[in-house]
Amino acid sequence: MGPPVLGLGIAIICSLLLPSICARAQVSEIPWHSFSGPDGARPQGALTAGPDGALYGVCAFGGPAGNGVVFKIGPGGAGFRILHGFGTSAGGEPDPSDGMWPSGRLLLGNDGALYGTTTDGGTNQLGTMFRINPDGTGYAVYRNCTAFPWVALQPGFIQGLDGAFYGVAFDKYGSLYRFNPDGTGATMLHQFGITNNDGMSPNGALVQRPDGALYGTTFAGGSGSEHGTVYKINLDGTDYTILHNFWEFPFAPFDGCLPQAGLTLSSDGALYGTTTSGGMNCQGALFAVNPDGTGYGTVWSFAGPTHDPRGTYLQSPEGLRPKGELLAVSDGALYGTTSAGGQWTNGTVFCFDPMAQALTVLYNFQGRPGDGSAPTSALVQGPDGALYGTTDRGGEFGLGMVFRIATPRLVTNWQQPLFAPVSISSNGSPVLRFGGALNASYQLLASTNLADWTPLNTFTNAGGLMQWVDLDATNYPHRFYRAALVP
Repeated sequence: MGPPVLGLGIAIICSLLLPSICARAQVSEIPWHSFSGPDGARPQGALTAGPDGALYGVCAFGGPAGNGVVFKIGPGGAGFRILHGFGTSAGGEPDPSDGMWPSGRLLLGNDGALYGTTTDGGTNQLGTMFRINPDGTGYAVYRNCTAFPWVALQPGFIQGLDGAFYGVAFDKYGSLYRFNPDGTGATMLHQFGITNNDGMSPNGALVQRPDGALYGTTFAGGSGSEHGTVYKINLDGTDYTILHNFWEFPFAPFDGCLPQAGLTLSSDGALYGTTTSGGMNCQGALFAVNPDGTGYGTVWSFAGPTHDPRGTYLQSPEGLRPKGELLAVSDGALYGTTSAGGQWTNGTVFCFDPMAQALTVLYNFQGRPGDGSAPTSALVQGPDGALYGTTDRGGEFGLGMVFRIATPRLVTNWQQPLFAPVSISSNGSPVLRFGGALNASYQLLASTNLADWTPLNTFTNAGGLMQWVDLDATNYPHRFYRAALVP
């Protein structure tokens, strides 16, 4: 079977005729929390939005024992809390039987508990599956990974319509498994790579359609140029089918290759995904395919980086190498991140309109102190309509951060200034940080009685957080602050 022929000409014509729902690039970006080490470092995987309005996630490193944490951020960015520090017991003592280095999105189970995986630690030092309640109680390792075929569980399993858990593991060439929420009944549904032209190294979370079938991707293998596949399988392991084999340049110049994320079911019924390489410029692509394998096409190729005459890397306006799943929202748009590139070479947040075949960069991460760098995971939509995500690096301490993105299409009061937690400087003065809409102006005011307000300073938001150290605050018994948009 030869490389696919992709209908990019039709996609380009459509993009010229249809207005894009992503066309408005007004945006507010707020660093929600910067990790400092003791509270975690290098957040891994997408966040999980809880029914209480809080966000939950994991850091691979940092925390009490340096082995990672499960964390919670309350509504409005307040109340950051470590729910569990890996490698420690409930009393805070070292626990070598606990998991280490968690990764991936936490699963909010039907029972209200959070479930996740670690890539190391446990009684066999091969990783664990764990459970914890949203309030931090009830932490338990309910499965210790053993030798083949349960080595190196890939992060981000899902709960199927039947109540069972489904996920993939990277053992030899990879496997797809099923088990009960209590850890029993583990069953291998498919062993990758044992037949010719099968996919290998499954990546990312599975996605389930209403018909019950599971869909996923592999990073390698396949009958193309062995650069990955898209596959389908039933819950009982039957009807395993490869829907697409990825081809690298020059065999299929427009096809993506090497997907590192799972698939997203869009409102148009198609499955969309990202690849870290391939596409027209070999810098990654977005693709779509119907659930029966028909209609495959590269719907967007990320632009290649520019260089000066000496060959120095400059930038790629759209971003490079997307590594996370896409997020589908109710208006039909797809949102995602690139791990590199953009105006400041630190990655981007983008919006893709499947109907108009148009991509808009919403935000370019600056990577300077206070802003993030290298977002590698999917976005999640919070109860306020805003998008939330993590960066692997950057933030105030260079160890990653949680960020919030708001646009007029997603949030009505998207320009509203929002304060980060107040800190105290070495001389006892409060350090005030707040975010708002890019390029908008805000006035910071102070009061002692909530009635009479005194202007302190006016800012124009260039990105990240606006900051003010109130050296005069120690002259008052108490002081209140607010920020207002300047018309």
